[in-house]
Amino acid sequence: MLLFIILALFTNQSSKIPYQQQLAHDESRQTKSYSNYVSKANPVIANVIPYANADNKSRDQKTDAEDNSQPRTMLRWTIALVIVNAVYVCVAFLQWRAIKYQVRMSHRAQLAPSPHGVFELFEGDAPRIQITLANIGGSTAYNCRYETWTELLPFPFTDFSSRADHVIFEEPCVLYPKHVPLTINIPIRPRLTMEDRRDILALRRFVCIRIRATYKDALVWHQRYASAAFYVEKDGLAFLPKYNDAN
Repeated sequence: MLLFIILALFTNQSSKIPYQQQLAHDESRQTKSYSNYVSKANPVIANVIPYANADNKSRDQKTDAEDNSQPRTMLRWTIALVIVNAVYVCVAFLQWRAIKYQVRMSHRAQLAPSPHGVFELFEGDAPRIQITLANIGGSTAYNCRYETWTELLPFPFTDFSSRADHVIFEEPCVLYPKHVPLTINIPIRPRLTMEDRRDILALRRFVCIRIRATYKDALVWHQRYASAAFYVEKDGLAFLPKYNDAN
């Protein structure tokens, strides 16, 4: 009986030793695993922190880039608006000049010669042609002067010759707008002979007249002129192919 008790105690003691060793072994494993976890966790945290810093830096860079791009965009829009406004100003200035020119041209003086009649061409001793000079513009014509040419010429007409009766009227006059026209008497000199009158009736030669008037107005600084040329027909006067112009 005593031997059985001693064996039981010995068996119990031997069973307790491995259990305690197992506990100690388990505790050592837990300690090692914890230490390994702690030692391995630091690199992970160290790796996470740099990534977080990189994200913050990239966000800061993006914010700086956006802040820098906004002034550039505003500057570009400002330059574009300035260019557009400059174009509008130039167009408005050109339109204003065109309107001013049109108004000035519509109000400037304009002389217009026109035939008035033929008198005593075939009968009488003083054959003459009357030309009227009227101011059909919107302002007064100053310093008006005129000169005339008359000659009996065959057709087709080319030009007046040196034998033409050229008369210059140097005395200036003033023609007001929409006023009574100035009537100019142009005598046919020298006196027509019977042969000259027969040639006129037979349409072999024609009485040709040219008038050129010069004048000035308050809206145009340079000298202006009006010119016209006619020839006598049986029933009146017709225009010659030259010297019908004005400025």
